[in-house]
Amino acid sequence: MATAWGLRWGLSRTGTLLLAPPARCARRALHRQVDGTTFQSIYSLDKLYPESKGADTAWKVPIG
Repeated sequence: MATAWGLRWGLSRTGTLLLAPPARCARRALHRQVDGTTFQSIYSLDKLYPESKGADTAWKVPIG
């Protein structure tokens, strides 16, 4: 009786492991995001310092 229960429990556990969806990989999700579009941060320097747009002001620190 106990053997039958153990066998049934083991088979049900194996079945759930085989049928479970694969876990999402964070690295794969990151690469998918990079491949799809360019990364846009909410902390864009253009948004934080709108007065310093352009190549000549790339390394200048705003005063004030």
